[in-house]
Amino acid sequence: MAFNLDFTDKVVLVTGSSSGIGESTAILFSRLGAKVIVHGRSRSRVSDVALKCTQVSPKQYKPLEVISDVANEEEVDRMMDEVIAHFHQLDVVVNNAGLGGGESNASLKEWDAFMNTNLRSCYQICLRAYPLLEKSKGVIINNSRLDMLTRGLAVLWGPKGIRVNAVNPGQIQTPIWENATGLSKEERDVLWKAVCKKTPVGR
Repeated sequence: MAFNLDFTDKVVLVTGSSSGIGESTAILFSRLGAKVIVHGRSRSRVSDVALKCTQVSPKQYKPLEVISDVANEEEVDRMMDEVIAHFHQLDVVVNNAGLGGGESNASLKEWDAFMNTNLRSCYQICLRAYPLLEKSKGVIINNSRLDMLTRGLAVLWGPKGIRVNAVNPGQIQTPIWENATGLSKEERDVLWKAVCKKTPVGR
């Protein structure tokens, strides 16, 4: 089966793309010709990633830089307003922004922040993106933590030509992974070796 990896002039929103998996995803889409929206809470990190995207873009497209906290409903609306006003088009949404945590001993405040960032915001973004994705017959890519949301939207919006998929990246050494463990570098290295031993390819 042949895969079309040409995203020339497609508009791609990658939330949480100022570091880690989101950063790599934004850079890859830029390399494939897309017009990318780089999003995050740190203006400096968003700008750094946007520069990397421009450098690899075949047409030297400069990404739209959006600074917002997806846990805040008003900021999500502002982000989507900026995207719509700037491009009047949307072909791919990658719901990547997320928080580590959600443990059973988390406080209610921590739990609310976890759920608002990792679940509620993704649904809000999907709702706002829907009219544009229906026109473009676009794609939504969710993190696997959104499995039930992904399944529900895939059934509901599939007949409209919108594909909704989930990606399970497994354990990846990102800033979120490092911060969530609360361990020293030496302890993280030991933990990472133990994680790798449990994966088929050993990495």
